[in-house]
Amino acid sequence: MEKNLIHIYNTIHYEHAIRVFKASDKSIGTRNAKELEVQKNFYFTYNLNETFDFALFNTKIGMFHIIKNDTFLTPFDMLCKIKHNNCVLPAFYEIELLIKKSKIPFIRVASDYFKVLEDNELIGYNKSEIRQDYGKDVFDVIKSYDKFGVFPDNINYKESIGNMLNTYHRPMNKAFSGEKIEWGDDRIKWSMSMLSHIFGDMLDLGIEYVQQLWCNPKQMLPILVLASVERQTGKTTFSNWLNSILGDNHVSLGLEDMKGDFNHFFAEKLLVSIEETQDESHKLVNKLKRISTTSKMLVNPKGVKQYVVDFYGKLIILTNSPDNFLKIDDEEIRFWVMNIPTLVGKGNHNIVEDLEKEIPFFLNFLENLPMQEKRSRMWFHPSEIITSTLEKVQKESKNSTVKDLIYLFENDLYDEMVVSGRSEMYFNATDIKDKYFRNNNLVTRNYLSGVLDDLTDKGLLNSSDKKIKYMPTIGDMSAQRVGKCYWLSLQGDDLKEAVLDNDDNLFF
Repeated sequence: MEKNLIHIYNTIHYEHAIRVFKASDKSIGTRNAKELEVQKNFYFTYNLNETFDFALFNTKIGMFHIIKNDTFLTPFDMLCKIKHNNCVLPAFYEIELLIKKSKIPFIRVASDYFKVLEDNELIGYNKSEIRQDYGKDVFDVIKSYDKFGVFPDNINYKESIGNMLNTYHRPMNKAFSGEKIEWGDDRIKWSMSMLSHIFGDMLDLGIEYVQQLWCNPKQMLPILVLASVERQTGKTTFSNWLNSILGDNHVSLGLEDMKGDFNHFFAEKLLVSIEETQDESHKLVNKLKRISTTSKMLVNPKGVKQYVVDFYGKLIILTNSPDNFLKIDDEEIRFWVMNIPTLVGKGNHNIVEDLEKEIPFFLNFLENLPMQEKRSRMWFHPSEIITSTLEKVQKESKNSTVKDLIYLFENDLYDEMVVSGRSEMYFNATDIKDKYFRNNNLVTRNYLSGVLDDLTDKGLLNSSDKKIKYMPTIGDMSAQRVGKCYWLSLQGDDLKEAVLDNDDNLFF
């Protein structure tokens, strides 16, 4: 066994001995092979003098030639002589570590050591603990990198780029290497059936979406929302299928995970599925929009200092609240909302297994499918991904704002009128924005003006047709103003009844 390890070291790992040789004396330099010399040999000079060679490593015979005294040493002999004072046993232990280093579950990034778990998660580790478990020589064979980096590539994956550790996981799937798979091929029958069910009339765009995920993973994509009131419509099966394709580069999270401060769950993933989403806070929707278009992310892992990486993550939202899962404004172009229909007919109870069997053939289909041209920074033109479901969400977002505003009128303003003895309350759109919606980017002053005008048309408020003098009762009440204004003079119960009567047509 020892002879086998030494032979492997001499024939395969001889460059380790070369590094040891060069590190033994800072005056030892190297030069390139000259025109008539063997190009594969290594030539060493002393005091960086390229005129006279100090030694060379002859790759043909696999030995060092020390020219000064005309002696020859194998790589193992050189390791023993220089680093271990001609002691064979410690030299052997070192090459055993080197050759079996794939079993050493540690790496070093900059000055920090990490243990690589089976799922490739990195856990910070103390250097003294590693030394205690594996001995001091283990540090000579632990792979080291300058920093972390995310380099997504599903077809030509690289473990590292330069001296940066690629935190994108090695793809677990490869495309079928045989003939080209085309539309209608029975070997991708269930894959195409799944895409057809999810995307319906937008099947071509759905295929483009999945093609970008696999073939062009750095491309920014819209937030895909799969919505349905009914359960068991195939949303989760679709997400699980993408997980089978992308492996550890996909993660499925809950709503609370996205609200938290720690982002290492998804910061280096290609696809993030968020399940059972329904949230009324504008903070979350703004966070999702920011994540979908950011190019850099500060990773905030537990127990490890923060670091910055390029971010290529795409978001998929799975929800059973298609009309009000989030508040989305009219101008928003980052959401692609699909209402997923109920499955009809006889189901395939082996769909999961069938989809997994088809993955190599489906990837062949994606890689050979001609790629369309990019239409926007999120690949698709915004007009291509507008759906009736998105429009319903936008309308519901507006209606909920109107309802919030009416509720505030009913309570805050009515109570103030009762306490102060006023019969009327005067304000403009800016007053309402500053008092009630200051931190809500979805509600703009112009939008509020439209809402207030609409409530005036319905008889719920009064407004001036032209500029008038008035004393505001919301906001700055220190001086009289001149301008268009609104005022409330209805009793609270009358206002509430009017709202209920007009609830179906609150806005637009």
